[in-house]
Amino acid sequence: MKPSEFRKKKKYCRSKAGMLVSMVVTGCLLAFVGWLYAGEIEEAWRSRQALEWNEVPATVTGYHEKTGRYGSYVLWCEYVYGNQVYETCSMGYGEDDKALYERGMKDGEVTAYVNPDNPEDSILSAGINQDGWINLALWTAVVASLGWALVREMRIFRRRFYDAEYKKQTALYLEGEEPRMCLWSRWESLDGVFLCLTEKIRNYVRIEEGSNPLNGVAVCSGNNGAFFLVTEKDIDHEEAVYSPEMTREEVERWFADYEGGEPLGRLIEGWKKV
Repeated sequence: MKPSEFRKKKKYCRSKAGMLVSMVVTGCLLAFVGWLYAGEIEEAWRSRQALEWNEVPATVTGYHEKTGRYGSYVLWCEYVYGNQVYETCSMGYGEDDKALYERGMKDGEVTAYVNPDNPEDSILSAGINQDGWINLALWTAVVASLGWALVREMRIFRRRFYDAEYKKQTALYLEGEEPRMCLWSRWESLDGVFLCLTEKIRNYVRIEEGSNPLNGVAVCSGNNGAFFLVTEKDIDHEEAVYSPEMTREEVERWFADYEGGEPLGRLIEGWKKV
């Protein structure tokens, strides 16, 4: 396994510029998705309000059908309200678009729900069906996830580059001398980890620290029977480093020092960023 392959397992912001670019991209994506989400919310609200609007017959005058996995169905309809002709193609959330489309194509006529205060405002299905609620829930989840990601990136950026307390904590994380206990998981021991890697059962094994499972070291298979290690460099686990290729004996000595409380900063001195 190469360090570049391990990089695919985790993504890390490598620099101040990289984090700024990441925040800008996330922010733009959030703005675009939020704009689409606002449109969905507005359409759902109109569909809910339409339950109290006036019902009038509407004649189908045009249609659009896109088949396939992401099919879409739209009807253009005309209706008469107050001796004046209006047009609408707003499908609404009250009925499945495909079912409404097929019924309109078959009968040539559907019901339009007209806003009595603004006859130009109308919709072809009132209320919100189950699929509509699921659709809104998915949109909400996407917007919330993007918002959470942006806030998290901003917090990390502020702490990493402007918060002196964070830098102090990171220094303590790297320089602290305290015993550690490695959890070898189902491999039971470091010998089991070596057996797993040499037998090609897995190409890397993560070893958690007993006092803090969020910390840990990954032992990875290298070239020609060698190994290399990967571990986090900061307290937020947003940056990792990897060692030069090591022999089995060198890995065993490294873990002996690690469990003995050798400061992490010394143990990873000269390692490269993942």
